[in-house]
Order: sequence, then structure tokens, then C-alpha cells
Amino acid sequence: MNWRSFRYWHEVVLLMLVLMLFGYAAVVDAKFLSLATQLGLSSDVWELALVALPMTAIIITAGIDLSVGSTMALAAVVLGLCFEAGMNPYFGALAAVATGAACGALNGIAIAGLKVHPLIVTLATLAAYRGIA
Repeated sequence: MNWRSFRYWHEVVLLMLVLMLFGYAAVVDAKFLSLATQLGLSSDVWELALVALPMTAIIITAGIDLSVGSTMALAAVVLGLCFEAGMNPYFGALAAVATGAACGALNGIAIAGLKVHPLIVTLATLAAYRGIA
């Protein structure tokens, strides 16, 4: 079998690199592979995952969205304002999700409905959402 015809060679190379990185980290620090360390590391990357997940879908569809981070910041500010006002945390989380959904819907309406180029819409809403936040 020719290696060029192997369908998943990118994934195999990536897996090998990740395993080598984990191996190196385990040699440098013996505590790296412990459950406590891995839980601590995973709690630090949730914010990145929240941004990476929608960005992956956007990139796969050959789109562009520069306002994901500012939308997330605006939703976080809404959550913080709800918390400061003494509201139920679940209501604050719901308000934050609704804010993010509304921002995304506004971008979608401008891009799909008004036929404005996605780069222009997301650049404008990046500044607008960041300013509102």
C-alpha cells in the first residue's frame, strides 16, 4: 500500500506529534500525566474550545467570522451584569446565550439577508460588540 493513498495520514502524523509532546512533557515533569494536572489543564482550555468550536464550522464552510471573540466578550459582560444585579445564575447564563445567539443572528441576517460581504459584517460587528461590551 502506498503511503500517499492512505486516507488518514494527516491524522496519524498529528497523533504522533501529540504523543511525542505528551511523552516529552511527562519526562520533563513527572506530575504531568497525573489526573489532577490534566483536570487543571482541561479547565483552562474551555474558553478556547468555546471559540474554536464555532470557528471550525465557519472555516469548514469557507466563511470568515472575526467577531466570535467580541461576541463571547459581550455575552460574558451580560452574564456579569446579571450576576451583579443579583439575578439567578441560570437566568444570567440563559441571557448570555441569548445575547450570543442574537449577535450571531444579526451577523447572519446582514450576510445572508442583506448580501453584505462576510468580512465587512464581521469586522463591523467585531468593533460594535466590543464597544458595547
